[in-house]
Amino acid sequence: MTFSIEKAIDYMYQLQKDGVTYSMYGSRTGTDGTADCSGAVYAALRSGGMPSAGYVLNTESMHAWLLNNGWKQVANDSDWNAARGDVFIWGQIGQSGGAGGHTGIFIDGQNIIHCNYSHDGVSINNHDAYWVADGEPYFYAYRYEGGQTPVQPVNYNVITALGGYNSVWADGYQHQSTHSKFVYQSQWRSYGIMPINGLPYYNMGGDEFYPQYGTTLAGVCQINYTPGYGIMAIDKNGKQISGSNSKFKAGTSWKCRKYLTSVKGQWCYQVSTNEFVPIEYTVGCGAKY
Repeated sequence: MTFSIEKAIDYMYQLQKDGVTYSMYGSRTGTDGTADCSGAVYAALRSGGMPSAGYVLNTESMHAWLLNNGWKQVANDSDWNAARGDVFIWGQIGQSGGAGGHTGIFIDGQNIIHCNYSHDGVSINNHDAYWVADGEPYFYAYRYEGGQTPVQPVNYNVITALGGYNSVWADGYQHQSTHSKFVYQSQWRSYGIMPINGLPYYNMGGDEFYPQYGTTLAGVCQINYTPGYGIMAIDKNGKQISGSNSKFKAGTSWKCRKYLTSVKGQWCYQVSTNEFVPIEYTVGCGAKY
């Protein structure tokens, strides 16, 4: 895969030059004259050479797509030396869907180009000033390093349906009956999770979301991370467990004691009495033994 961050940034500049306005309900990528933050960044990175995810990503599903295609997480609500081409994502995973998150691309160590509601389109702003004005949300940052084998489409989670439940749109309403689609023990690819009306829903692609309570309660999760490295599990208080990255290596599989739970607002899979694996680092959860 050949990727150029300069082409990606040029795409954002072109959206700004074209006068694209902000909307979460149009093309989201600028093709109809409207875009939102994640749609613009996804389209820009695609223009730079990133592979298709099969649908327009949001701030929830963008994390896994980046990690699976040569990007490294360089910040997790922590200080880092920002550089041109870094992608930031605001909003803690599991809570950043819809208007709950934001993303853009750094054009230098301090300034970002992003599509946003405040300017009704694409603008360039100082990252830290804009972050403070937005209430200092939880944030992540990613940097392209290349060298990864693309995995497409992103298999963020596989869910096993219980049957009899309908999916909804992001507004929480059932726009059509789908309970006959999600039949008992059928398995579906999902792309992250977000709360709707206070309950967790899986993003099934586009505007369709399926309730977590309509899925099986036990399964297997596999660590989805940079080959040769591990991730840090957290305890019930949300604190990272020292040394756990040597245990939870990329590619290892773990039986989930509890299918999905929220630890201090972060969606995780419980793999032991006091070990919780953040959902952002897993793939294949929901498969039966």
